[in-house]
Amino acid sequence: MARASGSDRTERDAPGPATRRWSLLAALSITCAVAGAVAVGWSWRRPVSPVAVVVDAVGESRTVEARLTGGFAFAPLTSPTRDDQPAAVSWRVLAAAGQLQDAVNTSPTPANLHALGVAALQARRYDEAVLALEDALAGDADNAAYLSDLAAAYLARQSQGGPAIDVPKALTAADRAVLLAPRLPEAQFNRALALSALHVRHEGTRAWDEYLQAFGQEAGWSDEARRRRDEAAREPVLLPPSPAAVVEKILDEWAAVAVPTPNAAFLPALSSDDALYTDLTAAIGSARGETTRALAQAVADLRAADAEMAGSQWTSGDTLAAAVLARGLGVAPLDLWARRIRLSVAFYAGRAAEGRIEAERMLPELRQRGYRALEADVVLRIAAFDYSSGAYDQALAGYQRVTSLREAIGDLKMGASARLAAAEALRTLGRVSEAWEQYLRVLSIGALGDVTLEQVRLQSPTGGSAIADMPHVALALGRECTHLAEAAGRAGFRAICGYLEARALNRLGDAAAAERRLALARAALGEEPDETLKRRILPELSFAEAEILWATKPALAVTAAQQAAQAFGSNSTRHRLLALAVLEARAHRRAANLAGAEVALLEGVAIVEEQQRLIGRADFLPSFIDATWDVFAELVDLKASQDDAGAALQWLDRGYDVRRHWQAQAGRVSWRDVSAAGPVVAYLSRPDALWVWVVRDGTVTQRRVTVSQRALVSHSARLARLLTIEGAGAALPAETAAVAADILWPATSGLSADDTHRLALVLDPVLQHIPFALLPWSQTSARRVVDVTATVVCPSVMACASAPGPDGVARTRVAALYSSAGDGELAPLPLARVEAERIGRRHAGASVDVASEATLIAELGRADVVHFAGHAAPDERYPGRSMLVVTDASGAGVRVPLGRLLASPVSAQTVLLSACRTSAAEQRRGHGGTGVAGEFLRAGVRHVVATQWDVQDLPASDVMDLVHEALAGGAQPWDAVRHAQQVLSQDPNRRPRDWAGYVAFTATSAPARGSVSSVSMPPRAERP
Repeated sequence: MARASGSDRTERDAPGPATRRWSLLAALSITCAVAGAVAVGWSWRRPVSPVAVVVDAVGESRTVEARLTGGFAFAPLTSPTRDDQPAAVSWRVLAAAGQLQDAVNTSPTPANLHALGVAALQARRYDEAVLALEDALAGDADNAAYLSDLAAAYLARQSQGGPAIDVPKALTAADRAVLLAPRLPEAQFNRALALSALHVRHEGTRAWDEYLQAFGQEAGWSDEARRRRDEAAREPVLLPPSPAAVVEKILDEWAAVAVPTPNAAFLPALSSDDALYTDLTAAIGSARGETTRALAQAVADLRAADAEMAGSQWTSGDTLAAAVLARGLGVAPLDLWARRIRLSVAFYAGRAAEGRIEAERMLPELRQRGYRALEADVVLRIAAFDYSSGAYDQALAGYQRVTSLREAIGDLKMGASARLAAAEALRTLGRVSEAWEQYLRVLSIGALGDVTLEQVRLQSPTGGSAIADMPHVALALGRECTHLAEAAGRAGFRAICGYLEARALNRLGDAAAAERRLALARAALGEEPDETLKRRILPELSFAEAEILWATKPALAVTAAQQAAQAFGSNSTRHRLLALAVLEARAHRRAANLAGAEVALLEGVAIVEEQQRLIGRADFLPSFIDATWDVFAELVDLKASQDDAGAALQWLDRGYDVRRHWQAQAGRVSWRDVSAAGPVVAYLSRPDALWVWVVRDGTVTQRRVTVSQRALVSHSARLARLLTIEGAGAALPAETAAVAADILWPATSGLSADDTHRLALVLDPVLQHIPFALLPWSQTSARRVVDVTATVVCPSVMACASAPGPDGVARTRVAALYSSAGDGELAPLPLARVEAERIGRRHAGASVDVASEATLIAELGRADVVHFAGHAAPDERYPGRSMLVVTDASGAGVRVPLGRLLASPVSAQTVLLSACRTSAAEQRRGHGGTGVAGEFLRAGVRHVVATQWDVQDLPASDVMDLVHEALAGGAQPWDAVRHAQQVLSQDPNRRPRDWAGYVAFTATSAPARGSVSSVSMPPRAERP
């Protein structure tokens, strides 16, 4: 998110969970508000649910496809007006929404938030509906009605141009609602609607049948369900053959006649959008006699070579293509066609580098001649090479080019195949939402007419992230996949689909059903005649077996994990090997074999270290980061469970070190060095508990708090929500106390407020959004943390150590840079310049300038303190891809990747990022929640001041002016942030969200290369 302008948000981006601002009331005119108060105000005196207000206001109208809970009567669906004008919404609905907004401001209970979400949905304000309903679930996570209505909101938003990932989110929410309340008709209806929106025909039909069987007597709704059931059951339209395929059939027929009797038949004019066939027609039309025969024979040979390639007969295909080239016919379409076959053979036969060179040679001529089908195939080979080489961005660009080329010539089937490849690249890059845009495009088209491709388009979305985060969706797609595999009689595909179903069932908590389904998959694989396919699928089945059995049959799980690891055993599956190491370790622990667990995990560590060696300081992919974090987190938990607090904390640091390399920068560091400036508290959240370590005066202690990861996420979300709601301040003390009881008091119970001048925090990602400054210091004191001590966040424990040298922050050169420009999506920031000028006056000799790309790079390389006021565009999934919005020569805003800004040497000691969400990173990853700030630390900056959530222009300027007031007086950055927070917290006109979300980060400066940490690590272990 970006910094907001003025007193209200003006960005077009969807707000994040920490920036939720309810604006329904602003849509009401004064007249409607008064009328609404008269019309519905009486209802608040009745003992009815808040949703009843919306039911009364809606009456007999209906604006969403899905069903809403609360007693809404059936009505035919009314489509929104053009551009979804607010005037099309009944004033009664708007008035009810205003009343509910007031109720939420006064009492942000889950029931009030749920009602507000339903009102927003009826008012066609889909983003606000989704946010309100998500907030309601944060306070009551297992409420089936809330889940069902959230599914309705997701479906409505996606139908009006919202993100495609809303459809799988809707199915997940509706499925959970059905599991919690099987007799809730709205949940059953919405589940069937979501499956239909996913375009899974058999599963959708079955869902409508289940709904009708349970609720088929309901007036109105049952008739609509029958209509939708018939639509879902309808046979899909088969895609017509591409123009190129039609032309190729004509070529086959002509070649068959022209080879024996060249003068008996002439090739008719070919109709195609590809210039290759136009040129080929011209060449054949001008040929006579034996030349015609030679051309016909070349066409026949190349068509045969293509057929051999399709059957994986690389040698024979290559031989046929080489023979065509050897004849020297000098016909460009045939020569380029043959060269494309030969380079494809090179890729498939293990000569990819050679094929890449030939492909690059061919592309210019293919583009010049307009041979789009051949160009698409060549670009596809290059993209596949890039993907296997780890150049995922380049591969994605290639796959997208292939998609556009194939669709331009009407080859929709192969265009769908390219879209799936692009989706896989997007998912590998962590861009899951964009991947789902591609998946749904492919799922929504007609039948492809190719059994393999039909299977792939169902299997691809179920991999990785879907099984982990959306098991309900994975199960539905896996079942649809199984149905198609059975209809096609493909045993190997049945095994793959069964494997996906089994993993999804296990993720949903039904291990017994998962085990049964996996046994069926193994039986199906036994019927598969293709031994190559068998060898590819067997390790996947063993993987799933280990995943399912580790908790109930640990000995079998260990064997399965080891078998899968041995069968995988390649660089391309390293993240899978790490997952298997974790599974094996968990199985050993379940069997009380702690030594075996440690050996398995250390093998995982060895894989990580080898990968670090191979890529140097480059970024790991998100999938590998996730798998790596799981290995180290399991090691931390193992050592902590053995009461070895020191080793647990060392392994925690190693986990953070994977991407950030703090260990390499730390030098010789002891626990006493780490805690010299004050206590250090480190956290690790596990599914069922929270580990807390405190390093004080060189001693490490640990504590296990019985609070689930899910509860921590829920508490964090609720606190973030309260901070965004006007008038909700009265609810803050109770919520901050509840959060502090779980995460702070277990750490501070042994600390004296009198001698704690700085509290350093190493945060598990699920804690990153919590404003520690707001939390009460202890259960018996009304003082908040900000009243007691300064807080600073470190990316790892070792990075908290004080660096050698003088205290304080060098301030010889201060650069205050601003970028007031927006960029089309982000609004201008008129106060950014004012902020920079105020800061410039705080420091003698400071420079104030526009933040262009060149200026920012230059100042990072020569100034001691760099202040940036402007917009940020964080990528929470992959912080290294985040961007800052700078000003170009024309005065417009442009987004510049951090990688480009930080590529040159950085000498700045302190950087202040007065922009939105510059400390946010995805909660489930092992990044320490440092986000954009962490990229500056990684580049060598020692101190960074950043923001936890979206900030507004005026409050941000005031906060940063106070921070610099303290810095100019010699304060450390964490003390400067505390100074600003203390001053503003005393102002009754300032809300906590205006000042509590500023965080100081610190990391030990990088020492000379080759230094070694004094904290020893266990040696790498080998499996006996």
